[in-house]
Amino acid sequence: MQAVILAAGEGTRLRPLTASRPKVMLRVANRPILRFVVSALKDAGITDLLMVVGYGKEQIMTYFEDGRRFGVSIAYVEQDKQLGTAHALAQVRTQLKPDSPFLVLPGDNIIDARTLHPVLSGEGYALVTTRSDTPSKYGVVSGGNGEPIEAIEEKPEKFDSDMVSTGIYRLDPSIFAHLETVAAMGRNDLTSVVQHCLRRNIPVRGLPTSGRWVDAVYPWDLVTLNATALSDHTSTAAGTVESGVVLKGPISVGAGSVLRSGCYVEGPVVIGRGCDIGPHVVIAPSTAIGNNVQVGPFSEVRHSIIGNHCSIARGATIDHTVLGEGCQLGPNTSITSGPATVPLEGLYLQVPRMGAILGDDCTVGAHGALLPGVLVGNGSTIAPMRVVRDSVPDHARVL
Repeated sequence: MQAVILAAGEGTRLRPLTASRPKVMLRVANRPILRFVVSALKDAGITDLLMVVGYGKEQIMTYFEDGRRFGVSIAYVEQDKQLGTAHALAQVRTQLKPDSPFLVLPGDNIIDARTLHPVLSGEGYALVTTRSDTPSKYGVVSGGNGEPIEAIEEKPEKFDSDMVSTGIYRLDPSIFAHLETVAAMGRNDLTSVVQHCLRRNIPVRGLPTSGRWVDAVYPWDLVTLNATALSDHTSTAAGTVESGVVLKGPISVGAGSVLRSGCYVEGPVVIGRGCDIGPHVVIAPSTAIGNNVQVGPFSEVRHSIIGNHCSIARGATIDHTVLGEGCQLGPNTSITSGPATVPLEGLYLQVPRMGAILGDDCTVGAHGALLPGVLVGNGSTIAPMRVVRDSVPDHARVL
C-alpha cells in the first residue's frame, strides 16, 4: 500500500513559529513533527510514500531526502498553490498505482502505528476517527464506529458528538472523479469530498482508533505535543554528566553536551548536541532542549521547548514556553505560566495554562518578565527590566 502525506501547508495559526518553516517541520522532542508520521508508517509496514510539499519544501526535502535514512522510499510532488487538502491529493494522481487502495494523511500530527491499524485492511473509503475534548477545532463526525458515517461538519460552533476526523483516509483511485466534481463547485478540501460522497449514498466508514493522535492548532499546543512525544522516551547518554548531577527518569544527553555539577534533571527530558547546562540548573519533565543551547547557572526550565542555538543566562525561569531558534534571554528572565486569554484571528482564546511563545532570534534583556499568553514575533527585542503583558509583532523593540 502507498501512503500520501500532505505536507504543503504553512500553518499560519502557529505563527510566529511557522514564519520561517512549515508546520510539519516544527520540532517536538527535538524531531520534526513530520518524522513521527514517517516513523508511524514504517512501523505499520508502509514504506512507499508520496509527499506533497509546497511552503518550505526545501527544508522538508533536505531533511528527508529519498527517505532511505528512515527506512522508507519518498517521492515528492509539489503543490504550487496551497488551495486545500483535496487539491493537494489531486497532485499525486499519476503517481499512484492503478486500482490499488492508498492512505492519505496529514503530516502535522503526532501518531503511531496503532493509529493506522483500522485502515490497513478492508475495502472502500474509510476515515480514521478519534474522540476529542475540543471537537469544534476539527471536523466533527456523526455515526461511524465501524459503520458508514452519517455526516461530517468542519469546525462547528455547536456539536452533538465528540468524535472527530483525524484526516487519515483509506481511499482508492475512484476518489479522483469525486475530487473533480467538488473542485468544479469551488471546493478543494477533503471534508467537502466526503460530504459529496455521503449525499450520493457512497459509504465512507468511520473507523475509531485506539492509537496516538495529537494535533497542534495553535502555538501553545506544541507544549502538549512535546509532552506526548516524550511520553515513551528512553534514556541515552552521549554527552558528559559531571559528578553531583541528579538524573531521574528517561533523559537523553546529546554528543558534546555537558551537564554541570549540581544540576537536577527529571525526565522525560531530551537535550541535544553541543549544549552547556549549569551548574545548578533544574530541568523539569516534558522539556526538550535543542542543539548548541546554553543554560546558565541557577536557571529553571519546565515543560518547555527550547530551540537550537538559544542562550539562557543565569537565574532564568521558563515554564510552559516555546523558544524559537537563536533566542537570547538575559539574567533573571522570568516566563511563568498560568491561565491566559490570547487574541488570535479576531478571537479571544482561553488557554488553561501557558507561558509565552517566542519566535526566532528574539532577545529579552536582564530582569525582563513575560506574562502568560504573550506571543513575541521573530527578531524582536525586549529591553531590560520590562514586563510584557501583550503580544509583540515581528522585529519590534519594547523599550
